[in-house]
Amino acid sequence: MATATPPVPALVPAPVPTPVAGLIEQLTPRELQVLELLPEPLDSKELAAKLDVSHATLKRHLANIYGKLGVTRRWDAVAQAKALGMLTTD
Repeated sequence: MATATPPVPALVPAPVPTPVAGLIEQLTPRELQVLELLPEPLDSKELAAKLDVSHATLKRHLANIYGKLGVTRRWDAVAQAKALGMLTTD
């Protein structure tokens, strides 16, 4: 008697970020998550914990974000993202 194989769950594709004009390269969905947290008053270790990633992984995401936005500092990234309409201005 043959054993039935369990059904394979359907893969759900990750949401595709909306392209933003003015970027060197589009941000990945995870980089967008990181970017959305940058205005919060958290240091990088707290951000890493909130995202459930290592501090080194967060630093890699930040380097990628800064490079894609053409900036070198966190608050410049926030300002540039707001100017491009990627973050709301509060």
